[in-house]
Amino acid sequence: MSYSAEEAGTPRIEIGGRVLVCPGGHAPKAVRLGDDHLLVAARTGLTGVANNSSVSVVESRDRGRTWTEPRVIIDSREDERVQMMSRLPGGGMLLGFTRRSNGACKGMLMTSSDEGGNWGDPFELGPGPFDYVYPFGGVTELPDGELLLTGYGGYYPVYEHGDKPRERKGDFTLFFRSRDGDRWEYGGLIARFTTQPHLLRLSSGVLLASLRSAELAEAMTYEESLKRPLARTLVSESRDEGRIWSRPRQVTDAAEMQGFLLESSWGELVMIYSVRHKPYGVAIRTSRDQGKNWGPPVALADDAPATDVGLSQTLELEPGNFLTLYHWEDRSTPRREANLFGIFWRMYPPPGRS
Repeated sequence: MSYSAEEAGTPRIEIGGRVLVCPGGHAPKAVRLGDDHLLVAARTGLTGVANNSSVSVVESRDRGRTWTEPRVIIDSREDERVQMMSRLPGGGMLLGFTRRSNGACKGMLMTSSDEGGNWGDPFELGPGPFDYVYPFGGVTELPDGELLLTGYGGYYPVYEHGDKPRERKGDFTLFFRSRDGDRWEYGGLIARFTTQPHLLRLSSGVLLASLRSAELAEAMTYEESLKRPLARTLVSESRDEGRIWSRPRQVTDAAEMQGFLLESSWGELVMIYSVRHKPYGVAIRTSRDQGKNWGPPVALADDAPATDVGLSQTLELEPGNFLTLYHWEDRSTPRREANLFGIFWRMYPPPGRS
């Protein structure tokens, strides 16, 4: 199917085929290792060891057309959920996940020096001024070589805010700083009452963060948020390498969240996000002025069975050709069926750009 620019700013999209990337997979995190070599980490085994989930990787050597069987890299008696995976400037890999047990949560990191073939022992990411943190989004390199790692966190109990003092209520998006990818220090706050950040350094040098508005701060439980999703995608920017951040501004409507940002090969900014109202799926919006204004939405997929859909990641495989990875999970089924898909699509630049 294709879409023409009937409204100003509407991207011209052609949607190609869809492929099953990881049966039972959830929350993809993707890295391109070479022209044809892709690596994806996913949450798997929703009933894994001790009824907890695990972390697995799958690989493709043909630009996402075929994928290996999932290979488990973390599976303990605690609940482990992948949150981010990035390639570091020196070629190493950094993977972040959470380890939860009895209401407590630790943000964990581990590294690989052989493109995800083997991983070192996990080590804890200190929570900074908070009780817990979730590393999320990925690593961004600054011009001076410093690395920023985004995440979100808060104070115990997780996702419950009713009895907390005001200064501890809600969720906080934040970032850490590092010089080597091994030692991370708390760097500062991006915004309050937000979660699930993705950070992109634009060609202009501006740092742009997409954020999920945190309606959980309104005393809504996680399960209730799936039944009645309200969250939107916001953006915040920094023009001084993360020291000061603008007040978040809204990009999407309600139940449209988890924005993933990329800058296309011709400079157009693309946001891919979850659509958790009917029809459930994944959509995009684009910006031609570095995120100041955003065009109307275009659906990439609109046939997911339930609200738990998205957490997308997108790679531009070659100029104008993209692969978006996303999951859906149907909690109404006894086995909580989940799958991780890849959808191929093409976007044409606006007139005058190539």
